[in-house]
Amino acid sequence: MRVLSGNILDVPRGYICHVVNLGGAFGAGLAGQIRRRWPAAYLGYKARFRAQPLGSYWTVEVERGLHVAHLAAMEKPGAHVDYVALQEALTHLREDVIDGAGEPSALTGTVLLPPLHIPWGMGCGIGKGDWKVVQRILNLVAPEAIVWRRS
Repeated sequence: MRVLSGNILDVPRGYICHVVNLGGAFGAGLAGQIRRRWPAAYLGYKARFRAQPLGSYWTVEVERGLHVAHLAAMEKPGAHVDYVALQEALTHLREDVIDGAGEPSALTGTVLLPPLHIPWGMGCGIGKGDWKVVQRILNLVAPEAIVWRRS
């Protein structure tokens, strides 16, 4: 896990991950910033949140090569983040990103994965989570993730 300073909303490509609830609220914290910047991400959330179980994820492409990944890890607005659901959603997202990454480079033989961008403290504001627990999940499931701290 790499930590960088800056605004997560300014990344050019990859998956901006954030925790969402399954109660329909999408206006505070990072979700509110995403909603204002990319209304399509909000519309994608509203279209699917009722049909998603905890531990699932879904993505919305907001710019070419840039996706917002909604990680369903809270049952309702203001509920505590569900760590098991967060780990499941991240695991499935990472597996699907790797599976869809394409063929290895002819030059290097490696596959360049689109980065998973994680906000510092994901699930620990409104979701009342413990950042140390979330960091352990990230190190276990997505050690190559980039964590963004606001500068």
